[in-house]
Amino acid sequence: MLRKNLFLVFAIVGILFSVFMIYWGSRTPTKRSLLFEPPHAPFEHYIAGEGTIETFDQNTDLGVPFPDLIADIFVQTGDAVTKNQPLFKLDTRHLEADLQKAFAELRLAKTEFKNQNEQFTYYEVLCNKNAVSKKEYTQAYYAKTAAYDRVLVAEKRVIEIQTQIERSLIRAPENGDILQSNIRVGEFANVNPFDRKSLMIFGSNTLFQMRVNIAEEDAWRVIPNASARAYVRGNSSIQIPLTFSFIEPYIIPKQTLTGSDLERVDTRVLQIIYTFDKGTNPLYVGQLLDVYIQAKPSKYEAS
Repeated sequence: MLRKNLFLVFAIVGILFSVFMIYWGSRTPTKRSLLFEPPHAPFEHYIAGEGTIETFDQNTDLGVPFPDLIADIFVQTGDAVTKNQPLFKLDTRHLEADLQKAFAELRLAKTEFKNQNEQFTYYEVLCNKNAVSKKEYTQAYYAKTAAYDRVLVAEKRVIEIQTQIERSLIRAPENGDILQSNIRVGEFANVNPFDRKSLMIFGSNTLFQMRVNIAEEDAWRVIPNASARAYVRGNSSIQIPLTFSFIEPYIIPKQTLTGSDLERVDTRVLQIIYTFDKGTNPLYVGQLLDVYIQAKPSKYEAS
């Protein structure tokens, strides 16, 4: 009797729980108000593109003249630097040793030239030219000339090593800012062109431009000097009017892929460069923005 009562209680509880879950699941979810509305195109006919913020003269990936260990770093990310200011330095101990050897070879070459020059001068000041054979005279002349040439070669070798030491100190190409630094003291600085890691990225953190990618199927709709406006992703209230600068008349494969299933790897884009005034807006180099550009009507809109 007790077992039958327990089964009845469990059945009633199960029914009540099912009714409660049906009621709970059928409730209308509370609508959350959007903090910022998605951006809306400000033009009747437009092209939408993806804009990347760059420094005004484009970002510069600083390189090294030869591969070696990094001996010292004088700046860090975010520092403002002036033209020719030292940024970092490569290890030059082997070059310093080569320089000492080159100086020694130069001294030896100068000594040898002095000796050969004295010998030739002795032959030249002889009153009786027949006291020495023509062969000996010619040999002394060419020995002096060869010794002088060895002095020149030794001097060039010293200058070459000094130049390498000077080039080991990487300096700022212009006034600007250190946008990114990926180096540490003791790391090996590589000159491999296939190594995608940038040692240090240099550019201006005050003068910006925007590089906008336009899909090649919309390239025919582009109007030079057309108005454009950019919207910050995540906060559409930040709108930046753009000023047309120029069009790069060469369509290239798109490099900043979004990972969408609809995006083909072989997508090609036309790039348009705009300038803008950053003002007080929280914008950063490398940031992606949504850009709307005034354009010709598409074939669908025309029909």
